[in-house]
Amino acid sequence: MSYVDIPKLVEKPDGFPSALPCWGPNRYAGVLADIWCPKGHVGILTQHTVMPDGTVHPSLVCPREGCDWHVWGRLLDWTPPTTK
Repeated sequence: MSYVDIPKLVEKPDGFPSALPCWGPNRYAGVLADIWCPKGHVGILTQHTVMPDGTVHPSLVCPREGCDWHVWGRLLDWTPPTTK
């Protein structure tokens, strides 16, 4: 199986991602990250595991009805959250 490398979010001045797909940190408890599909739809990682190298399990599926984006992904520049 091959993985799609998904870069970390870089915001443009208008607040939108500069490249898609991408991922970004989420500040809410229980959410590992926000993720944008290539069409700009946003979802969250809550029922996933992200390995130290950024590999995500299970696969990533866009939550938007009618969007066919479904990949095995690796979050580039992933840093596991720290526990307090």
